[in-house]
Amino acid sequence: MKQTDYQTITAMLENKATLEKALNDKEHGAKVLSEKVERLTQKYRDGESAVQGLRAATQNGSGHFQGQLNGELEKIACIHDDLTRTKGELADTQQQITNLKAQLSACNEKVGIHNLLAHQQTIAETKGELDKFQQLVDGQRQAIEAAGVHKDGLPPLIERRGELLADMALGEDKAVELAELDSRIAGLGEEQDNAQALGKQAVSKAQHTIAGLKPRMAKIQRNLAHLENLTPKMLDLFFMEKAEQAAHEFNALADKLVKKTMELRALKEILQDLNQRGKVDFFADQCSMLTIPCIEGAIPLEHLRGAKGTYANTHWEHVPYAETVSQIKQGLADQGVYMMVFPAKTQQ
Repeated sequence: MKQTDYQTITAMLENKATLEKALNDKEHGAKVLSEKVERLTQKYRDGESAVQGLRAATQNGSGHFQGQLNGELEKIACIHDDLTRTKGELADTQQQITNLKAQLSACNEKVGIHNLLAHQQTIAETKGELDKFQQLVDGQRQAIEAAGVHKDGLPPLIERRGELLADMALGEDKAVELAELDSRIAGLGEEQDNAQALGKQAVSKAQHTIAGLKPRMAKIQRNLAHLENLTPKMLDLFFMEKAEQAAHEFNALADKLVKKTMELRALKEILQDLNQRGKVDFFADQCSMLTIPCIEGAIPLEHLRGAKGTYANTHWEHVPYAETVSQIKQGLADQGVYMMVFPAKTQQ
C-alpha cells in the first residue's frame, strides 16, 4: 500500500479543521433559518385565518371590513415573500451542509507510523529553533544587565580632596597633591562618562535586537502550538486505522472460531455414532457458552442465536452440526473414502 507523505497528512488535517468549522457554522445557520421558517409559517397560517374571517364578513355585506381585509392581504403577501425567501436560503444552506459533509468524508488519508515519526521530528526541530531564539534573547538581556553594572570610583577621591583642602586650611602644603588628585578626578570622570555612554549604546542595541527577535519567536511559538494541536488528531487517525484493522481481523477470527466450534460438534456426533470410545466430550462443561461480541458492521449469525450486539451466542450442545457432518463426509468421499455409511442423526 502506498504511504501518504507527512505534508499531505498535515494539509488534510488542516483542511478538515476548516471544513468542520464551516460545517458547524452552516448547521447553526440552518437551525436559525429553520426556526424562522416555522415562525413565518405560523404567522402565514394565522394571517390566512384572519383573511378568511374578514372575507366572509365582507361577503355578508359588512363593507366596513374591506379596508381591514386589504391590510391583512398585504400583510400575508409580505409574510409569504419572506417565507419563500427564507425557505430558499434554508435549502441553499442545507445543500452546502451536504457538500461540506461529502468533503469531510473525502478527508480519509491513512496515518502510518512514518507520519507520526515525521510529525515528532518536526516538533523537535521547531522546539530546537525556539530554544535557539530564546538563547539569543537571554544573551541580549545579559548584555543589558552588564551594561548597567559599573563601579563609581569618584566618591573616595572626592572624599580625599576634602581632606587635603582641610589640611591646607590648617596651613599644610598640599597644593601638589591636590593638583594631582584633581587631575585624577577629571580623568576618572571622563572615563566614567564614556563608559556610561557606551553602556547606553549597548543597552539600546540589545533592546532593539530583542524587539527584532520577539516577532520571529512568536511566529515559531504559533507554529509549535499548531503542530501540537495536530498531534491528537494524527494519533486519532492512526489508532482508528489500527482499530479498523483489528476489527476486521476480529471478525475473521470470529468466523473461524464459529466454524471450528461446529466442526468439533460434528466430530463429536461422528465419534459417538462410531461407538468405539463411549461418551465423547470435547468441552469439560457441556453447558459452556460460545459467546462472541459483535463488532460494528458484522452480521450476527442467526443460526447461532446471535442477538443484537452479539456475533454468536449459544450453548455448546445447541451448536448446529448436521450440515458440517455432511460436509466432512463429502470431503472424505471427494478423497475416495466411502466408509461413512451410517446416516447422520437429525439434530434436535
